[in-house]
Amino acid sequence: MTLVNNMPVTCPGEYEVNGKKVILDEDCFLQNPEVWDEKVAEWMAKNLEGVQQMTERHWKVVRYLRQYWETYGVCPPIKMLLKETGETLEAYTNYSQTDQPTEHAK
Repeated sequence: MTLVNNMPVTCPGEYEVNGKKVILDEDCFLQNPEVWDEKVAEWMAKNLEGVQQMTERHWKVVRYLRQYWETYGVCPPIKMLLKETGETLEAYTNYSQTDQPTEHAK
C-alpha cells in the first residue's frame, strides 16, 4: 500500500492528481481515461507499481500502449507491443519494483 498525502492508495478508489480526479477500479485500472496525461501516468507508476522515476524506456512502452488504446479501444497483443517497442520479455523476467529493466532489451 502506498500513501498519497498521508492517505493509502487502495483500489478501488478516487484520488486527486495534479488537479484531476482519478478513479481506479478494484484492479487499479483507470476508469476515467479522459483525465490521463503524463502526470497521471507518473502518479500511477509510482503509487501503484513502485516505479520512482519513469525512464525513456518506460515512456516508450507507455506512449505506445496509450496510442494503441486510443486508436483501437483495447491493449495490443504482447507480441505486437514487444515488436513495436523493441523490448523483450527477458528484460522484465526478474524485474522488481525498485529495479530497472535489464540492458539487453533495447
